[in-house]
Parts: sequence; C-alpha cells; structure tokens
Amino acid sequence: MKRKQQRKSRSNQRKETVLRFFSLLSPSLIKEARKLFAADAKHHNPYLPEGIDALLDAIIQVQKEESQDMPKDGAFDVKNVLVDGNLVAVHTTLQSKSNPNQGMRQVHLFRFKADKIVEYWDVTQMAPETPNANRMF
Repeated sequence: MKRKQQRKSRSNQRKETVLRFFSLLSPSLIKEARKLFAADAKHHNPYLPEGIDALLDAIIQVQKEESQDMPKDGAFDVKNVLVDGNLVAVHTTLQSKSNPNQGMRQVHLFRFKADKIVEYWDVTQMAPETPNANRMF
C-alpha cells in the first residue's frame, strides 16, 4: 500500500511540474521554466537546433509573433494531462479568442528522471477552418 501511495505521489508531482512548466512560458519567467529540465535534457522538435534552450527560445519567439495562424489574442489552455510512470502527456490548445477555430492544437510528451524533465516531444497541428461543429481536439 505504501508503494502505491509513493507512485501516486510521484505521479502527482510530475503532473504538477508539467503544469508549472506551462505556467512559466513567458519572457519574464522562462529562466524558471529552464530549471524544471535536467542539464542534459533533450527535445525532439525537428525544426529546432538541439538543446532545451533552443526550444524555450522558440516558444517565446512564437508568443511574440503575430501571424494569420496565431493571432495576438491567443489563449492557451491545458485540456488533458495523463501520467504513466515516468511519462506525462498533455493535450493543449492555443487558439484565438475571437475565432476558436484558429490556432494550434498540441500534444506534448515529457519523460522524467526523478524530479527533472529529461526528454520532450511535441506534435503540433494548425487548426483549419472547418464545417464540423465539434472542431479539432
């Protein structure tokens, strides 16, 4: 029973770490977000150079840019968080407040070692205009 409680506690800690990561994604707080990653952490985004600093810099740059796909009135929302052992999966949306069909839909996967993020993957899809009232995930 004690071991099961320890696993649940560790799962909750990892979930909270990931939610904290998302709460720190602003230019003034990005250094705090970096502290959640191990020194040798890696990401798998094929459009960016290696290193977590490159990933975090790109996230901040996207926030600063305005485009047809990502307007300035974007709202970030965590939809679902799933924890399985040392993995945490998160479903998020970043969409326009004025046009909910516009923006990005993402799935993030974090791998932990102890209390640090050691690996990160993301899958991003731009939300197209759609006749489907259910919209994208």
